[in-house]
Amino acid sequence: MKKKLFYVFLFVLFFSAVATAQERTITGTVRDANGLEMLGVAVVVKGENHGTQTDMEGRYSIKAAPGKTLEFSFLGMKTQSHKVGTSNRIDVVLQEEAVEIGEVVLTGYMQTKKDAVSAGVTTIGSENLSKLNPSTSVDNMLQGKAVGVDVTALNGKPGQTASIKVRGAVSLNVKGGDKSQPLYIIDGVFVSEEHLNTLNPNDVETMTVLKDAASTAIYGSRGANGVVVITTKQGKKGSVKFSYSARAGFGNKIEDPFEMMNAEEKMDFEQIVSPGAYTRTPETRALLKSYEHNWKDDILKTSQIISHVFSASGANENTSYFVSGGWDKNTGIIRKLEGFNRYTGRFNFTSKMTDKFKFGLNSSFAQTRSDEPRDRNNIQNPFRAIYLYNPYEPVYKRDNKGNFIRDDNNELVYNTGSQGFSILEALENQPRTDKTIQLLASVYGTYNITPELSFTSRYSANYRRFKRESLNKPGSILDNIVGDPNAPGSKTDNGRDSYSYTWFNQLSYLKSFGLHNLNTTMFTEYTDNFYHTYYLGSKGYMSKHLTTQDNGSAPTDAETTKSESALLSFAAAAEYDYDNRYFLSASVRRDGASRFGKDNRFGTFWSASVGWDVAKENFVKDLEWLSRMKLTASYGTTGNWNIPDYAAKGYYTSSSYGGLPAAVVKSNIANPKLTWETQKSFNAGVDFGFFKNRLSVLGSYFTNNRKDFLFEVPLSWEGGSYKQYTNTGEMKTSGFEISLNADIIKTENFKWGLGGNITFMNYKIESLNGRDKITTGYYTILKEGETPFTFYMPRYAGVNPSTGVPEYYYDEKDANGNVIGVKRTSDYNKADYAILSGKSPLPKQYGGFNTSISYKGIDLAADFSFKLGNYTYNRVAYDLLSDGAQFRNNQRKDAFDYWKQVGDTKLPRLNAAFNKQTDRFLQDASYVRFRTLTLGYTLPKSFVNNLDVRIFVQGQNLYTWTKFEGDPEVSIGAGESQLGSNQEFVSGEMSLYSYPTLRSFSIGVDVTF
Repeated sequence: MKKKLFYVFLFVLFFSAVATAQERTITGTVRDANGLEMLGVAVVVKGENHGTQTDMEGRYSIKAAPGKTLEFSFLGMKTQSHKVGTSNRIDVVLQEEAVEIGEVVLTGYMQTKKDAVSAGVTTIGSENLSKLNPSTSVDNMLQGKAVGVDVTALNGKPGQTASIKVRGAVSLNVKGGDKSQPLYIIDGVFVSEEHLNTLNPNDVETMTVLKDAASTAIYGSRGANGVVVITTKQGKKGSVKFSYSARAGFGNKIEDPFEMMNAEEKMDFEQIVSPGAYTRTPETRALLKSYEHNWKDDILKTSQIISHVFSASGANENTSYFVSGGWDKNTGIIRKLEGFNRYTGRFNFTSKMTDKFKFGLNSSFAQTRSDEPRDRNNIQNPFRAIYLYNPYEPVYKRDNKGNFIRDDNNELVYNTGSQGFSILEALENQPRTDKTIQLLASVYGTYNITPELSFTSRYSANYRRFKRESLNKPGSILDNIVGDPNAPGSKTDNGRDSYSYTWFNQLSYLKSFGLHNLNTTMFTEYTDNFYHTYYLGSKGYMSKHLTTQDNGSAPTDAETTKSESALLSFAAAAEYDYDNRYFLSASVRRDGASRFGKDNRFGTFWSASVGWDVAKENFVKDLEWLSRMKLTASYGTTGNWNIPDYAAKGYYTSSSYGGLPAAVVKSNIANPKLTWETQKSFNAGVDFGFFKNRLSVLGSYFTNNRKDFLFEVPLSWEGGSYKQYTNTGEMKTSGFEISLNADIIKTENFKWGLGGNITFMNYKIESLNGRDKITTGYYTILKEGETPFTFYMPRYAGVNPSTGVPEYYYDEKDANGNVIGVKRTSDYNKADYAILSGKSPLPKQYGGFNTSISYKGIDLAADFSFKLGNYTYNRVAYDLLSDGAQFRNNQRKDAFDYWKQVGDTKLPRLNAAFNKQTDRFLQDASYVRFRTLTLGYTLPKSFVNNLDVRIFVQGQNLYTWTKFEGDPEVSIGAGESQLGSNQEFVSGEMSLYSYPTLRSFSIGVDVTF
């Protein structure tokens, strides 16, 4: 028995020795194409559950038997496989892969591959951005491109930013501007939406929109409206690269879908409405007709668009850099104004100081100047004047014989006409100029404690100086109307210095354990914001050429304010995946904010998500047509702190009488319980790829439940105050978004691609904490059970065909107040205000679609955007079809379609009393817009000494399909009336006379060498 056991022992020992001899330790070094050792490259024995990573010197060590395969992979590099042979050493050189848009996702705090993301994100890269429509503000370039993102230009003014809503993010607090904007981050620097027009679009590498809680919860109290992470370009390894881009073009106002009356028609219309007031002899009519001109041609011009951008970049083993400078000019379409000018500069730099320490700097400078037209609904608005000025009223005054009248200086005298004002004179004599200087900087250092563990500290800062000068020159028409005759002329200067900084400290751990991959981080973040504003006014100027405050003889006002807010945060996040098939992630953040009450300054926000790439499972690997099938789900919480700095505190305001201190009143009641708006979000998504990813389809279903909206509630003066900030209300939004991209044809010389996306939205106010309704904006309300900002106004029933009188609907009620029917009445006072369910400025669907074709060096691309189901009150139509109420102003030609005989029903008979505000001019603002068409040609390198040269032509806003009687892409109705600190702003609520959208054409060249 002992002998048998001895033989068994020898047998086991022999085969163990053989097995041990087969499995050897393999070592080597991994470098990039430039010979630089690479840290953190994953080395895995294919088919086995073990692996390792390279260290600081690019070295690795792993056990593997001959015949096994080692796989080497790294983010942004092509994966390589090497078979183990007789040698114990395998050295590898990894090559950069051509990363497609969205393959690498940067969320601001962590970076990962798209395959490992189990969150709702959309990324647009520099190659796509460079071919989008010309825009001086990068947020406008997202329109129709990012699924789930509703983008509307605030107006068409050069340099204007956009209103952006991510997945229907809506704040019910509309006081003091748009509170629904996402959080913007540029290279780690937090910025406001108004700062985006200082960023040169050519400097942008990627724009990543974070949409669900799995990606936004890490931003805690500021992530409820979504997050847009913008990264700028860095130098790439290789020789020094120089790039130059130039663009020149022109733009004009998009034509209206209606015609205005000419001189003869307008005189006829006046005679019909008021026969006695405008009796004219044939000679008078002939003379006035000879004056006929188009005010649009006198007030507007063709804009000039110019852009020049130069950059240089490069990198070696230890250092990379990117330097750029740019000049952009868009003169706009208003005569006598220079429009928008911007100068930008950027310097990005990274350096590997030692084997373990890396230093980086991202910095930019921008200076802008903009001539500002008046943007309100009064006689000072040039876009109101082009419609309302009469076509027979000349620009300059004439005598009864038609001769020009001149003043004592032999200069032509502007005609004030029926408006009592000359807009062209005002554009000369009431100039208003905005100037900004913006400095952004982020400096950081990263120390690798071990190959897996690193520490990063970053200081980022944002400094902005804004200055506005407004002058009313002495002797001007406006000065004669509203000025002081004893002190002619007036001047105001106001401005704001804002400075914010963030100190960020992060500990990151990245480790692979065979098929297990772990990416974790912990960080602290402290942000402090400082604001200082001033306002100076004076009057009494001796000359229109003296424009500084010291030339005013009497001060009229002087005011300065200061404010500060701070946010302290602690956070942790982790991402885990197994074999790139199963994904888990989680995050938690604790925020403390100075803006809130002392009882609720701290809040905790968290998220969790899962993902499964089904296509990598064995049971579907035989399906060759299926390239990717990823399922994801996430849930989490975020917040919103968009209120004034001291909203939770009680404070006082001083008043004066006769220039002397009079009283101090308590203007804000403290609320120690005031806290964040909070949002709970759920997201479920699918990501399919077919036919080697030639066709890709992404879809997501999401729900967002937001509560505790931040409201400024007015209180009675009897209590000695007039407002208090409080939390109230709850709302639910849900939707489904889908995007599709397909490479229809993909050969070496010819490519044709199609893409598109659409988002379906549903909104419902769940609670207003017992309040019946809250009036918002001009024509909308908040009501439980309804869509936010549902229109609320009397209902127009049409024209009575027998009498030509307009009629209105009203609800007939029983003795108990229950509605038992709807009736018509010609008495406007009897018409009741009604909630127009389903009619809101918020679209029910939005998105875009595009196509691109390339053949050898020729490329052609077209982009479209659309919105469906949104309504806008058309105040322009209300003014221009006024039933005779505004007959002294010019009217649309179809104003002649008024009721004349029994059976006519298009417009009421002419009667000023009929011009009432009802839903008669509430119009469906759905549209599809042909956004951009671009044709380019890349010259053969043999023709241009091996340079990369592309020339192109581009048209923007070429055509719009809509039923709306005007431009349906509306955000601001009147900026000065809607965007002030005490104004209520509902984006898209009304079309008034704000700066219109422009149709533009440009030609450009891109050169790289």
